[in-house]
Amino acid sequence: MRKNAFLRSACCARLTAWCVGLGMVVAWSGSAVTGQELLTNGDFGTGDLTGWTWVADVDADPTMEATVDLFESDLAFRVNPGIDLATISPGTGVERGGTLTQDVSLVAGQEYRVAGDLLAIRDLGGGSNADGGTITVTLGGQFVSQFDIENIASSATLTTNFETVLVAGTTGPNDLSLRFTRQYTNTPLVIYHFADDLSVTLVPEPASLMGLLGAGLFAGCRRRRRAGA
Repeated sequence: MRKNAFLRSACCARLTAWCVGLGMVVAWSGSAVTGQELLTNGDFGTGDLTGWTWVADVDADPTMEATVDLFESDLAFRVNPGIDLATISPGTGVERGGTLTQDVSLVAGQEYRVAGDLLAIRDLGGGSNADGGTITVTLGGQFVSQFDIENIASSATLTTNFETVLVAGTTGPNDLSLRFTRQYTNTPLVIYHFADDLSVTLVPEPASLMGLLGAGLFAGCRRRRRAGA
């Protein structure tokens, strides 16, 4: 019995050392262990803009429409940004379109992972285009990512994704903002912009990870000791 108790104690000690070492590696490496998803409908799986707010620029192309549609085989946000020729001359560098936003509750000083699996700009054919447009992503006014395409070939679809970690500057609602713009009219329809699989999650602090690891380890060792009593 004493031998078995000794072996259990030694095993628990080795397990403790191994887990502590693993926890330190995880903490030091800045592992992207993330918490609960803070966005609503980030994959647009509802088939509409539930959770989101779309605001068109005053002098945007009047035919512009923001909606959810298929991109390849998945639902995604889609819009056809452009300028209103009645108020803006084309090709002057002035871009117009609109902004898709959602309030996300953040805590100042905390780190958050901001990511998107898809940003896309698609030419619908009929010849190359001098400006595909720009998609700009911000969170709480902080720059996250920008996808800026000038010349785009006829029928081409250009895609990118993004992922970054930001420290929240203020506590409370912070806008996740995606701005879709272009410096030419979109009448007749020639360009679509898409976005999909958007995400904002809390990045746990290393101390929190170590605390959770230690608590689980302690509970496991206690169960082992009671079983051997």
